[in-house]
Amino acid sequence: MSFDISIEPFRGDLEALQKMAISSWQDEYGISYFPNLYRPAFVRFLMDCVPDKRHFIAAYKGDEIVSFFANLPRHFRFQGKVYKAVLSCLIVTRKEMFRHGLALGVVKEALGLNKEFDYDFALLYLETGHRSNFMIKKLEEAGHRVEWVKRMHVLGRVLDLARVWDRDDQIYIYERLWS
Repeated sequence: MSFDISIEPFRGDLEALQKMAISSWQDEYGISYFPNLYRPAFVRFLMDCVPDKRHFIAAYKGDEIVSFFANLPRHFRFQGKVYKAVLSCLIVTRKEMFRHGLALGVVKEALGLNKEFDYDFALLYLETGHRSNFMIKKLEEAGHRVEWVKRMHVLGRVLDLARVWDRDDQIYIYERLWS
């Protein structure tokens, strides 16, 4: 990383996180509406479900949050066996920090914690063609074990949820299982 950055447990400023995430989404996608998963109440809810707050990792440039990543501990059942794992989610990085290894650094910090907590695996959903796929390929090239489990398809993305809720007709959302 070419910046003076610290990677550490999230300091808890939920409003600053939301502001950074909104700015990042606008910079990347050029839109003002997105599914705001960084609302303070939602992130607080997630944090309240996780006893050890080190599962929420952030990168800071001084006092400014510039990247965030959450690992949510879960138990997954597969073929009659229960696995201790994390669901990795909510990764976001400021646009001016792209291509400096920051997101990769945050993920590596999370991987270190995953070993410390003795998790069997981390599950991460990636959007086809998104930068995060390249980051995961870099982890794989560096010797981290990566398995691509299942290809999933997005049927639609709601960018203006308020407009959707204002509609009178019913909207049906369904998932098709792909073989």
